[in-house]
Amino acid sequence: LFERLMRNETIDGATLTREDVIKVYRAAQCGFSGNDEALAMQCSLGYFAARSAVEVLKELGILSCRADGNDLQLALNPIEGKMQLENSALYRRINHL
Repeated sequence: LFERLMRNETIDGATLTREDVIKVYRAAQCGFSGNDEALAMQCSLGYFAARSAVEVLKELGILSCRADGNDLQLALNPIEGKMQLENSALYRRINHL
């Protein structure tokens, strides 16, 4: 499902909630480092939601993600003020906004 999303294919029935994104944001606050499955488990999310949330946060400039083999290293970028998730084209596409 995530791979289809990255290829710009239409995804029916998939959603990404604000709460899903917040869980990944909090994992990044703690300096998460691990593979995709570990991120999903730590955040109590499915693979699609966890990886999509990472991509949304990256698109908004909130998150930096470095790949080291199969592991991801998440870090928050300094930003001022609040960012609206609806500013992310990916978030809007997933949620059909």
